[in-house]
Order: sequence, then structure tokens, then C-alpha cells
Amino acid sequence: MAQLSIDDNFSAYHGSFDIRRDTYAVAVCVEGSIVNGFVRGLDSTSLRCALSSVTSALEDRYLDDVVGRATNEHIGLYILHQLLLHPLSLVRIVGDGHGIEVYPTDISANYPTRLLYERARSLLYRDKPAEAIKIVSQSIDSDNTFAPAYNLRGRCHRTTGQWHAALPDFEKAISLDPNFGEAYRNAGNALYYLGRTDEMIDAFTKAVELMPTSALAINNRGFAHQRLQEWELALADHTRALELDYNYAEAHTDMAAALKALGRAEEAIEYESLAQELHVTGRDTYATKLFY
Repeated sequence: MAQLSIDDNFSAYHGSFDIRRDTYAVAVCVEGSIVNGFVRGLDSTSLRCALSSVTSALEDRYLDDVVGRATNEHIGLYILHQLLLHPLSLVRIVGDGHGIEVYPTDISANYPTRLLYERARSLLYRDKPAEAIKIVSQSIDSDNTFAPAYNLRGRCHRTTGQWHAALPDFEKAISLDPNFGEAYRNAGNALYYLGRTDEMIDAFTKAVELMPTSALAINNRGFAHQRLQEWELALADHTRALELDYNYAEAHTDMAAALKALGRAEEAIEYESLAQELHVTGRDTYATKLFY
């Protein structure tokens, strides 16, 4: 047995709001018996040309537009997928001081679907919902059973305030995956803003059942209870959310609102101050758009 290993590298940009340029080292390997100078029928020249073609296409590109979030794993999977016609045993990539190895078995049957999904997530992260909708819709066209893609498209519609378009996507995600807690939470928010208050609590409660440690889901349900003027229930949810995540600024704000409604204005002041402090110091858990 022998291993034929070919190395290459490329430089590219990545990082959604903190764009930086990195050099990536790439190695692709084939294992097998050497026969007449070939490993599994593949010589080093053809493999080197194939790898060079892929890395040249990535040179000076903005990687998030190609692979979604430009993690080493995503880049490695992308390169592996481009070279699937060759009998590779692994792709190794090192960038930003971190390395990863990916194998053909890491490529799932729906990898092209997942790649489009990751690209759409990156676009939404960068406040490009219209572009994200186009890409995630391609993901759905590729595999109309991929629940996360429907949930993501619903989030894109939500970003532009199109709740009527968002809700059917969240509902489709739930129908495909009845245990998709985030889809229930998103559906609850859509129902809230569409004024369907008789349905929203059930959606949020299902989200909480599936994600009992999600401060976000629990606090969202508390806000829905406020809409129904169920102040004690709201207070209980906001309290639990803050027990799970004390740096959740919006939960402090919502707690203050519930306390005021209950005539406890002095207590509310403390929570309003804490919310402001978290915003100013940047310690708010949801200060960035990293949550998906």
C-alpha cells in the first residue's frame, strides 16, 4: 500500500463583517497499491492539475460566497466535493493556524443542498435577505425535504417583515421535522406578528418542550403572554430565561415591562439598567447575528 499526496495552497478572503485574508494549505491524498507508477490508476500529474484547478478558482475569492461560513471543514468539504471524480482518501486543509481532515464518507447525499443552504446563511448574516432567498430556494429545489432550508427561507422573509410569506415556510419545516424546535419558535413569532394570538402560545410551548434550556424560546413565550396580558405567566418565563442566560438583554427589558404591568415599577428599574449595561458593554448574548 502507498499514499500519493499532492499539496497546494491559495489565499482568499473570509469573515462576514470582519473580513480578512488568509492563506490555506491544501493536501489531497490517494491510498492504494502502486501499479506501473500509478496509485489506483491515478498519476500525480492528473491529480495535481485537478487540485490546481480547484484552488485557482478559490484564489482571491470571498469564501463565504462559495462555501457559506468559511470554516476549514466547509472549505475542505467543498474541495473534496469538487474532486469526487478522483479516488481520494482524504483532503487536509490548514488555514488560520487550524487544520482539518475530511473524508469521502463525510460527504452526505445532500451535500450540494447543504452547501447552498450554508451560502444562504452567510448572505443573511450579511444583511442580504433577497440574495439569501434566491440561494436557499435553490437548496429547496435540490431537496424539498430539507427542513432547515425552509426554516432559513422563513427567517429571510421575517428579516424583511414579510410574515405572511415566512409562516408557511416555518410550517413546512415543522411538517418535515416535527422535532424542529427552532421552527416552532419562529412560527410562534410569525403568529404573534400576524395577530393570531390564539395559536402563538401553543407554538412557543412546543418550542420550549423541544428546547427546554433555550432562554430565547422561553423568553419569546413570555413576550407572547404579555400580548395576552397574562403578566404572571410572562414573569415566570422571563425569570426562567434569565436563570438560563443572565446576559440576555431583551429578557431584562421584557422582565421590566412585566413588573411594571404588575405595579412593581421600582423593581423594574433594576432590570432596565441591566439591559442598558449589557447593550453598552457589548455583553448581550444576542448583540451579534451569530444566532441561527
